[in-house]
Amino acid sequence: MNNGSARSLLSLFLLSILALALMLLTALGVYYIAAPWFLPRSSSASAPPAASLSAGAAAPTPASAAPAAGSASLAVPLTSAQQAQQQREDTRFPFYSKLLQQSAGAINSAQEQKGEPATLQLFFTGSNPAVVQQALNVLVLPDAYQYGFNHIRIYLPDPSNLAEGDRLYEEANRSADGSWQLFLR
Repeated sequence: MNNGSARSLLSLFLLSILALALMLLTALGVYYIAAPWFLPRSSSASAPPAASLSAGAAAPTPASAAPAAGSASLAVPLTSAQQAQQQREDTRFPFYSKLLQQSAGAINSAQEQKGEPATLQLFFTGSNPAVVQQALNVLVLPDAYQYGFNHIRIYLPDPSNLAEGDRLYEEANRSADGSWQLFLR
């Protein structure tokens, strides 16, 4: 075999390896582009929703909404307690949204207190008592009971105690006659 034919065989071999690599890359590219259209999508979420709505985050959808497209996670069955919490939070979502939207930035977060589903925790962005009372009287108290709350805890920022964060400012309890009793802390 002469030197010219060895070179041509080597170049033919290298070209065939290059062509094979290009075909493999093309196939992988087509798979990654087209696979999401053909893979099955999960139909339920794997965990209950967070039990709060914060002003800084994008508004989540209720847990009953479908998961994001392309989600391929396995659905984990929820316990009866998790199902009850999920149903409660789905029902309360419009209330949380209303509080954040209509408070003009005064309320930073609204959530059920962990372990106490009838207690609403409200975290305010400022510490102006007039703003707190206005929001409480106009936005919270008229509707809180119909969303299953009979106790409300109001938290204000505490700049003197950054380690703790917020301090309990006020509580409200719903009495048997339907009126709310307010207690400053």
